[in-house]
Amino acid sequence: MKRLLAVFLITAMTASIASARTDILEDEVQKAQKIKTKRYFWTTTLDDLNIVGKVKHIPENNKVIVPYFRVTFATGGKYLNAVGGVTTSKTKVKSRLTGVDEATMQQITDAMYADLLDRLREQGYEVVDVGILDDNPDYQSLQEKSKYPIIKKNHAQFTPGGRFFPGAIAVKALMLARDVDAVMLKADYTVNFVTMARNEKKFNILKDKSDVTVGQGINVFGEIAAITEKGPVIFQIQQPIGSDIPLGSVADATTAMDKVSDGVALVGSVLGGNIGNRTSTTSVEVEADPDSYRNAAEDALGKSNGTLVSFMTAKIRGEELSESDRQQ
Repeated sequence: MKRLLAVFLITAMTASIASARTDILEDEVQKAQKIKTKRYFWTTTLDDLNIVGKVKHIPENNKVIVPYFRVTFATGGKYLNAVGGVTTSKTKVKSRLTGVDEATMQQITDAMYADLLDRLREQGYEVVDVGILDDNPDYQSLQEKSKYPIIKKNHAQFTPGGRFFPGAIAVKALMLARDVDAVMLKADYTVNFVTMARNEKKFNILKDKSDVTVGQGINVFGEIAAITEKGPVIFQIQQPIGSDIPLGSVADATTAMDKVSDGVALVGSVLGGNIGNRTSTTSVEVEADPDSYRNAAEDALGKSNGTLVSFMTAKIRGEELSESDRQQ
C-alpha cells in the first residue's frame, strides 16, 4: 500500500510540473505567428489591416507628398511567454542582432523611401517632390532640429537623408499640409529580426506549458497616415508582413547568469510551496550577413509599402482590396 501511495504521489507531482523550454532554429526562417487579442472571455485574431480615422476626411486630390518617412530597426529585445493554471510556467527569451551596421540600415531606408514613391506612382498618384518645402521656413526649422539617425540599445531609427520625423503630437509639422497642393503622407515602419512561436497546442489544457521556438525572420509592422485638417487618417499593418529570405543564423548565447537567475526562481518557487512552477531564460544571438539582411528587409518592407498603398487607395476609391494586393 505504501509503495502504491508513493508511486501515486510521484506521478502526481511529475504531472503537475510545468514545462518552460526554448527551442532554437539555427538556420531556418520561422514565420511570425498571428497577433491575437483578448475580448471579454475569448481570444480573437486581429485583422491583417486596420484604419484609424475617417477616410472621407481625406481631400480629393490625386497629388501626394511624402516628407516624413522612418524605419525603426530592432537590434535587441526581451520576450516573455507566461502561462498559469495548476502551475505557473514562464519562458523568457533575450535576443540580439549582430553583423548589420548603420550604413546598411541607412541604405535600406533610402531604398524603401524611393520604393514607396514608386508604389504611389503605380497606383496613379502624382508624387510631388519634397524639395518644394525647402523654402518653407517652418520646414527648414524642423529640419534643423532633426536628430536622425537615432541609435539606442535595442533599436536604431533612420529617415531618408537624416530628415526630420514628427512625433505623435507635432502640430507645426502637420500644419505644413496646408501649404502644399497635395495630400501629405507620413510613413512609419518597424523591422524585427527574430520570431517567437509560443506553444499553442490544444492539449495544453492545464496551461502549464510556455514552450517557445525561436527562429530568424524579418517581419514588419507599420502604417501610412494621410494628414487632414481633421487629424490623421491612419492605415495600419496589424499582422506582421515577413520575408522568407534567411538573414544569417541563430546561436544560443545563454549566459551563466541566466541559469543562475532561473535557479534562484526555482528555489523561491519551491520554498513558497509551488514545486511545479518553472522559469526558463534563454539568450539568442542572430548573426546576420549584411547583404542577406538587406535583401530580407527590403523584401518585407517592399511588401509593406505595396500593401498599405493598395489598401489606402482602395479605401479612398470605395473599393475592396483584392487578395493579390495583400502582399504577405
